[in-house]
Amino acid sequence: MISILSRKRCSKCKVWKDNKEFYKDKYEPDGLTKKCKVCAKAATRKWEKNNPNKANAKAHRNYNKDRSGHSKKVREWQKSNPHKIRQYKRQRRARIRNVGGTITEVEWVTLIRYHDNKCLRCMQRFTDDELTLDHVIPLVKDGAHSIENSQPLCRSCNSIKGISTTDYR
Repeated sequence: MISILSRKRCSKCKVWKDNKEFYKDKYEPDGLTKKCKVCAKAATRKWEKNNPNKANAKAHRNYNKDRSGHSKKVREWQKSNPHKIRQYKRQRRARIRNVGGTITEVEWVTLIRYHDNKCLRCMQRFTDDELTLDHVIPLVKDGAHSIENSQPLCRSCNSIKGISTTDYR
């Protein structure tokens, strides 16, 4: 049963809020939780911080209930955030090789803009997504994962360069 009134007072922060600011709860007389969404989320974060093992077990249970739904959400997020996936993969490769250094998305985009969105080998103009980060001194040859050791190349030029130490800057 949903309340006819459009406002409710949060039992935690004591502020009157619109009904949309509360989660639904079929066990409450008005059909809404006692705490507003903000207070409920804060309480959940506090509980998770104080009970990490229980929170982890709960997350695993929820994941196992709906693996396909979880996978679908992950795929949708990856599709809408390709730049974050690329950045994560670059950082992970550097971490695995234990070469240190980081390259932020802002640094990478600034480097691309500095070179006018051009591949430094073939000098053709590309979009941000078509250019790949190339390490002048490759990670396999103990090159640093830093913006100073990076140059933008298109996929084919990066493949042609391979693990050579050619600097096109």
